[in-house]
Amino acid sequence: MKVSYVLSNDRELYDVFSLNKEDILHSDDYLEKLRKHISNIVEVAGNAKNIHEYFLLHDAMDRWRGAGRALGISVDKALVLPEGLTREAPKNQQTWSEDNLQKWVEIKSFDIRERHAIEWHESKPISEIIKSYNEQLTPDQERQEADSNWLHAELYAAVEIIDGRFHLVNSITSDSYWRLEGKNGGRWLSDVKRLKAYFHWKRRGELWSEETRNDYLSACQELYSMLTDEHRKSPQFAFFSIQEYIDKNFPPLESNSSQDEKEIKSRRNLWSETKTNRLMEIGASNDISKSRKIADRQIAKFYDNIIPAVVEQNGDSTREVLEALGMRKGFEHNQEIVNCFEMAVAIYFLDTDLIKNIINIEPPMPS
Repeated sequence: MKVSYVLSNDRELYDVFSLNKEDILHSDDYLEKLRKHISNIVEVAGNAKNIHEYFLLHDAMDRWRGAGRALGISVDKALVLPEGLTREAPKNQQTWSEDNLQKWVEIKSFDIRERHAIEWHESKPISEIIKSYNEQLTPDQERQEADSNWLHAELYAAVEIIDGRFHLVNSITSDSYWRLEGKNGGRWLSDVKRLKAYFHWKRRGELWSEETRNDYLSACQELYSMLTDEHRKSPQFAFFSIQEYIDKNFPPLESNSSQDEKEIKSRRNLWSETKTNRLMEIGASNDISKSRKIADRQIAKFYDNIIPAVVEQNGDSTREVLEALGMRKGFEHNQEIVNCFEMAVAIYFLDTDLIKNIINIEPPMPS
């Protein structure tokens, strides 16, 4: 049985559910088809030829777990990663244009809203859930909900890239790097950690408790493991488009002509303001002048050193980048102002041996 057949069947069955076709939804025939489809997902996932196919089926099963509760059926099948498959990105992944990635985020935003609606009151019929959920929102709340769902979808996209399911080099173009950066550099890596912690907690299926602190620590360790995993590294020549992007947007100030310097300073100032405000918001510092210095130094440590760290495998520059990421003791305060683009570039390109030699200890505790 082909993956394409299962995914095509999945879309047809899920459309019936999402469009709330009541005349079909609770029929014995539909529920029987759904149970068979769930079994097909498990079977085909166990024989997936590559990690991309496996994750497509994994995402489909996740959708049905939420939908199953609303339909009153149990979807408790576990998928097993086929032997020999790793989370490394397939070599022949498609390249996502900015328009296609925009569409992906739009669909993900819709999926998140749909899941919120379903989880709002699982005991009610699906028709009543959706109707009640929409009716209880004021126009302002509806706009806020839409904005929140969109931001969450953007965060999910960042997780996909950091985890390697959307490959930073093979799957997206420089037109989409801003999605990892966020507005003025504010797509925070700490939000990815919290989202990953939520995934850990949800997989355990336990009540929310103090134990969830361990989920956050697990998410931090997962990111550190990615940073030092040689299988996650891309070849140095693949760094060209990122180097070009950084050279254009964040070159050292002294390297710019007077004509360009004003624009570069303006961009750095906007990012520094965003990172300064972040430090103030989380209470890392009550002194705005001190917070601004921390933000300025973090930006300089990363963007003035990432190119020699990758291209020349320069040890001093690599140390500066690791300090910018908060990955050395004494620099933990930087962890809260690292954005997803900065961490993704490090995961994909920083030399593994240099990282281990420089840190040479367990990673610092998350702030």
